[in-house]
Amino acid sequence: MSVSKLKPERTLPPGHVRTQRELAAAVGVTVRTVGRWLHEENMPVEDHGGYSVKTVMDWRRELEDERKPSPSAEQDWEALYEKSRAQLKEIELLKVQGELLEREAIEREWGARVLEVSQALDRMGTALAPKCENRPARKIKKMIDAYTRDVREKYANQGAASGKKQIRRGRGRPPTKK
Repeated sequence: MSVSKLKPERTLPPGHVRTQRELAAAVGVTVRTVGRWLHEENMPVEDHGGYSVKTVMDWRRELEDERKPSPSAEQDWEALYEKSRAQLKEIELLKVQGELLEREAIEREWGARVLEVSQALDRMGTALAPKCENRPARKIKKMIDAYTRDVREKYANQGAASGKKQIRRGRGRPPTKK
């Protein structure tokens, strides 16, 4: 005759359950969810190894409250949204008034300016070659530096169209310093 050495089950206080399955049924979730709460979210466990349904429900409410945006955060988002809408309206107004260019237009203009500056610098050899004959290297370097500085300044300060006209007026000769 064998004697079972099972410990008699202790009675749990009211509102407590012994297993994850019982807790899942009491709270209205799956056993898998209770397991995830226990292992990933540090769900509270009672000293006797069971679970207090009230403690678990209070713990879940606290977590949900922490994850909800506060009213001030909602107001901040609304203010940010309104500010963004105002900025978009301002951009649209600037477009209508012709004060704001589309990206494609800027890229076309930039490309045209780069081409004009490159062409002006390409003409530098033709413009300076006759002046460089029998000159010391230091003097030639100064002439080249002056020519490139003048080209840069004209295109940086006066725009592509006016820079183009000034270079063409010079018929390939370097701009003279005034």
